[in-house]
Amino acid sequence: MESFHTIPWHFLETTYPHFSMSKDWVVEVTGVVLETLPGGKFKTQITDFWDGGIVIECYMAGKMRKNLISLIPGDSVLVELSPYDLSKWRIKFRKK
Repeated sequence: MESFHTIPWHFLETTYPHFSMSKDWVVEVTGVVLETLPGGKFKTQITDFWDGGIVIECYMAGKMRKNLISLIPGDSVLVELSPYDLSKWRIKFRKK
């Protein structure tokens, strides 16, 4: 039996119409924005799982852009890992 990583997604969507990976496989962590980069990206330090924290590059979610929510260095944010591309991180929510 093949694992889900080797089966093309269009095959899963046509064979199993109720198959959805976007809501099932989400990793959410908290972090702090370190700096703003060009192109709507941000350097963020993730401190949930690691002692010293790791620095990742992530982008803002579409609803945050639509509602004109601004981020400045020092903001605490909720970041999620994209289930489609494991190298992309998305800032989902700015905490108060």
